[in-house]
Amino acid sequence: MVNLGVFVFLTAPVLSVVCSARSVPVQARESPEAERIQRLIEQYAAVGRFDGVIAVARKGEPVYSGAFGLAHREFGVPCTLTTRFQIGSITKTFTAMMVLRLVDRGLLSPEDTLADLLPDHAFPRAGEITIERLLTHTSGLQRDIADYPPGTNQFPDRVAKINADFFSLDEQVKLIAVRPLAHAPGERYDYSSDGYSVLGLSVARMLETSYAGALQQEILGPLAMGDSGYVPQTTLLQDRATGYLQTFDGFEVARPLGISPAGGMYSTVGDLLLVDRALFGEALLSAAAKARAWAPSAFITAYGWKVRPDPTAPAPGSLLINASGSLTGFYSLFTRTLDDGLCVILLSNVKGPSFHLDAITDGVLAILRGREPMAPRRSAALELAALLGSQGTAASFEAWRGWSATGFSEHYVSESELNALGCRWLPQDAARAAAVFRATAERFAESPNAHDSLGEALEGMGELEAARTSIARAVELARQTKHPDLAAYEQHLATVERKLGPPKKP
Repeated sequence: MVNLGVFVFLTAPVLSVVCSARSVPVQARESPEAERIQRLIEQYAAVGRFDGVIAVARKGEPVYSGAFGLAHREFGVPCTLTTRFQIGSITKTFTAMMVLRLVDRGLLSPEDTLADLLPDHAFPRAGEITIERLLTHTSGLQRDIADYPPGTNQFPDRVAKINADFFSLDEQVKLIAVRPLAHAPGERYDYSSDGYSVLGLSVARMLETSYAGALQQEILGPLAMGDSGYVPQTTLLQDRATGYLQTFDGFEVARPLGISPAGGMYSTVGDLLLVDRALFGEALLSAAAKARAWAPSAFITAYGWKVRPDPTAPAPGSLLINASGSLTGFYSLFTRTLDDGLCVILLSNVKGPSFHLDAITDGVLAILRGREPMAPRRSAALELAALLGSQGTAASFEAWRGWSATGFSEHYVSESELNALGCRWLPQDAARAAAVFRATAERFAESPNAHDSLGEALEGMGELEAARTSIARAVELARQTKHPDLAAYEQHLATVERKLGPPKKP
């Protein structure tokens, strides 16, 4: 019952508002290349695989820019070239660039340790955790102190507080410091957002300012990046897009995440093109710093960049570098080719199974190099989900068999998407889930997980003999390939066999 006689007014933090000089929107000339890129992105948008903004450049000069979809779905506000997006882990690229600038000036050394830089923080083995190891994700620090654990609402209070920006960066790093190491420093590669938060605090301490102040001083100010910054999610920010999750039922607003030097920046495609242009010279990074950051290595990502071969470049042995950002509700990819100076920047405010920004990038690079891009295809899992919701199981799988008969000529088929769709139905309709998992196991016959998932659905239907057969196949395949989930499949098989009981005597 509501007591209408008492009103309680809670004191809330005052919302801050960012008001600053905006950047000039990126402008590209009309050209046959631009028209081809426009048609390609329109195709991706038409099949539900891109919402957001794209900019393309060659040797620092804009070739194409375009905006697609909605920045705010609730109000029908379209994306524009000045829409600001959270860029996730591309923030790490900026953090690494600031570290390299300080190394160039002799203020930091790659061999400096946390014992030297943050002596007031209680890191285990601090004397072995170097700047170099933090930059290359080999420090031993855990992945991300702010991660929500998957599949449960049980998590430490600190996770909610960090993601609500209740802690300062220094307080957050103090929490990181007391966590046990995932492994000994230097032992192996293990992606660590926590490591980049520590780097961000180290940079701020060295420059005697905040992380946001360091960004402004070292990069945003000198490059006139007026549409970029680092502010809490509660800040009122003009033209900031809302983030959304693509689900099998449509879209939902994404849960906001806290900011850190590992993933807290916002930007626009125009501002990121300023970074691309600056990287052709040495005002942002010296030649030595770029050589260090872009050297091929065994690490998946280092210094904020992934470095990989560029097989379609004009010159053999060329390299391609990219930085990506993936948050709940935002997805971004910043790609540069080191041979012919091409740049493709994609910023999206949708995170979902069918948004493959790397495929779009490959298509744009193909056009820029005079080749024909692959036409985008629809997600078979998403289309099947829509049919299941509107037409029922029998009609949906009749359509599926029709797609299969044509070799899925108009669809791409993803095992992970189909598995997620089956899991979507498993708690409430095991028979429908089993139909999805059966189609998955037929399409991906050598996948242990496909057979195990089918077994789980059959188990839920009470068909234990069929479940045992399917899970036994998962175990057999996993043993052949030394699959990392073999133990889990064996445990699942043992559980079903206990339910069946001992074999009946003839």
